[in-house]
Amino acid sequence: MTASGNQRFDIKVVDSSGSDWLNSWTNNFAALGISHLRSPMFFHPCPRDRDGLLAFARETGRCDDCVEIANCVGKSMSKHRRKKKAAKGYSVGSSSKAILEIDERDRKDYFTPSAEIFHDYCQEVIQRYSLGNLVEQSQVSSIDYGYYDEFEDGNADPGTKVFKVITTNGATKFAKVVVLAVGAGGRPALPRQLSAAEKDGACHSMQLPKQMFLAEHVRDRVLAQVPTAVVIVGGGLTSAQIANQCIVNGVRRVFLLMRGALKLKPFDIDLDWMAKYQNVQKAAFWSADSDEGETPADLWRT
Repeated sequence: MTASGNQRFDIKVVDSSGSDWLNSWTNNFAALGISHLRSPMFFHPCPRDRDGLLAFARETGRCDDCVEIANCVGKSMSKHRRKKKAAKGYSVGSSSKAILEIDERDRKDYFTPSAEIFHDYCQEVIQRYSLGNLVEQSQVSSIDYGYYDEFEDGNADPGTKVFKVITTNGATKFAKVVVLAVGAGGRPALPRQLSAAEKDGACHSMQLPKQMFLAEHVRDRVLAQVPTAVVIVGGGLTSAQIANQCIVNGVRRVFLLMRGALKLKPFDIDLDWMAKYQNVQKAAFWSADSDEGETPADLWRT
């Protein structure tokens, strides 16, 4: 992959939400009023430069729009402390918990960019690699894998087993590799089928692109400044953001229901997964047996 405008990419991205990159991301951030990401500065899509987002913020004079992520820098274990623990017989660094190494040298990385900076940087990456025309607004209706005469007729490598992708706009595409990056797929997952009366008062977070996380009659009550109570089920980041939006928009009482105890952490994963020795946690990540969400501390107010 090069940045040349003459580079031909044999890639097509099919997105039901729009024909632009980050379409769902942009809509969801707008619906929830999210001003800043929760990830550090080195989490971005540029394949070439780890510090690309940080450099972009500096070049455009927007470093002040980035917010430091609390409880990251200075939480590492010093060499002196490691030696003391080792002298007392404690195991240091050999368990599944890696040694944290996030000190002042890394402070610049542990800021989170504003949504505007991140969006603008992604647009710069899209332009640099000539990716602007790769997204097609449609929906995949079927994917099959096999040998197809249609593919062999126009391909220099006959007899190749490939994927056949059919979209709702009637197009057929053939590919040796298909990547499914659909998330929840836009379909709400409910514990059971809701009755007509329940549907009238319930909304799912999958309705966020339309900015309708409150039922219409509930929004009418809020706009009329009638005392209103809303129950939100979920203990992860999205539920906390919805609760925040409810309060900001005038809901008098908000109840947040979750399966377990409230967890306040800057990231879904432990801090050592983000630090220098993160490969230890990457190796253990796939064996995790829980999908419980977590709430960033800055979204919780007592």
